[in-house]
Amino acid sequence: MPADATGKSDIESWNAAVAAAVARGDHLQAIDIATRALVEHPGSLILEYQRLLAFARAGATRRAETELARLRDLGVYRLAADPGLRADFAALRGRLLKDRAMAAEEPSERASLVAQAAQAYQDAFETSGSCFPAINAATLWRVAGETTRAAAMARVALDRAASEKDAYWRRATEGEAYILLGDEPAATRALQAAASVGADRLDAVASTRRQLDWLARIGGIGGGALAALPVPKVLHWFAEPRTFASAANASPDLPLADGSRPIAFGPVLSAADVAIGGALLARGAEVNLVLPCAADVCRSFLAERAGDAIAKQFDALTSAARGVVVVTPEGDPGETTVVELALLQSRGHALLRGAALATPVESLFWADGRAPTRAAAEEPVDFQSLLSSSSWPKLGIGNPLWTRRTTRAIVFGDIHGFSTISEAQHPAFFETVVGGFADALAPLGDRVEYAETAGDGIYVVLSDVVSAVGACYALQRSVDPARHAAAGLPSGLGLRLSAHVGPVFQGLDRVTGREKFYGKEIVRTARIEPVTPMGETYVTEQFAAVLTCLAGGRYACEYVGRQAMAKGFGECRMYSLQERR
Repeated sequence: MPADATGKSDIESWNAAVAAAVARGDHLQAIDIATRALVEHPGSLILEYQRLLAFARAGATRRAETELARLRDLGVYRLAADPGLRADFAALRGRLLKDRAMAAEEPSERASLVAQAAQAYQDAFETSGSCFPAINAATLWRVAGETTRAAAMARVALDRAASEKDAYWRRATEGEAYILLGDEPAATRALQAAASVGADRLDAVASTRRQLDWLARIGGIGGGALAALPVPKVLHWFAEPRTFASAANASPDLPLADGSRPIAFGPVLSAADVAIGGALLARGAEVNLVLPCAADVCRSFLAERAGDAIAKQFDALTSAARGVVVVTPEGDPGETTVVELALLQSRGHALLRGAALATPVESLFWADGRAPTRAAAEEPVDFQSLLSSSSWPKLGIGNPLWTRRTTRAIVFGDIHGFSTISEAQHPAFFETVVGGFADALAPLGDRVEYAETAGDGIYVVLSDVVSAVGACYALQRSVDPARHAAAGLPSGLGLRLSAHVGPVFQGLDRVTGREKFYGKEIVRTARIEPVTPMGETYVTEQFAAVLTCLAGGRYACEYVGRQAMAKGFGECRMYSLQERR
């Protein structure tokens, strides 16, 4: 990214691109941009800070903490020439502690984390003197029960806010300070002013709403003023293929408030979806698409069934969309397996964005001859039953080969440090480690549809993603250093796992005489496992989206960025699967 026409430096241009992604709440894009920028400018502390902040905003708390600790141990950010940047890094530590405190369920753990976060923000304020760490310290002292200290810092934050150049953060800081000082009418006026200047600052508004909601729940104050901040709309749409008889000229009914510009996610399975996506674009929405397979195949599929006009609209839609992802590169858009995955993944992406923006998600379902039906995020949609019902017409399929594929969750793993064991230790490894894998998988019963081991490796195919998560948790817990030591195995052994979901073939392996699964999506999973750190489970974006759709917030997937797969298999967005208590 060279210097632009305004004369900004290359680093400034990259930084502006990151800020633009953050403003619209697309934290994953912000991480990807900052990561690419650091390849060109590996010594830029401002880009390092923006990347870590994007990880924090995306909910990847552990990843951000690890990276921040690395920079701290190297003494890098403490050497920053700009005192404001040094304070930003200090405040980032406070933010990560605060995020952990917000997620803590045990009161004693939460209290400890709140106190640590408050002190981190206090230290950042002593370095910078700015209103941002001051107001965060004030709120955290209030949550910690130190009301006198909180009020004192709130008055300091209110005073410093007068010199804050960013109009949104000036007003938001004033609103939060007035809440802490007991003046809710003034807080409401300040937050209304913040909302008026932050209409396009989705992430900033979400950050403020999240903090004030937490303060209201824990501290019991400010709930009324919080209503002054707008709630962005995140939509997921899907439609029966026959919804619009003449989709090329259709004008779908969009039940949106005047001036509403939602962030919308949907699959592109038929001409109806093209019409809906186009109508949303015309309303100024941010549109994100999930295609069942490669774009050129989808375009041809639509043209064959609905004519060249729809193909041209498809081109316009995919060109204008903010994001376009595919379920699997190869396949047929009429294949039931990839159609269901496109529906699941588009809804999952919407839920992930909604969580990032602290806002609920609404689904709109168009059926033939009817206005769209609304469904809230907490109302699960049984896409499998919908697709098998008579109301959902068959899309048709060109190549019968694709009818043989079914959706399965896939897990690959191996033991880091296996090459260090001696020949005499192999029996103990086989009994303790490989036997531990068997014990871990046994409770899953027939949800494990195929499993095999080879040396230190394990490969498992499961019926669904939730079962795969259970398998990953159990396999990671089976690698127990105490058991290894008791069996005479070396220390430092660790398991790395990868998981994916996609369409696979099933057939008889005539060499082993067993029914097994095969196909490119299994190869893809195998190529992720070698780049996974020891002790981690990396899952694909497809897996994270489907899991979020089916299980909501029961599980945590932290974004780790675009990662190159082994053996030149390309790169993909990956998430780290975490256990959530």
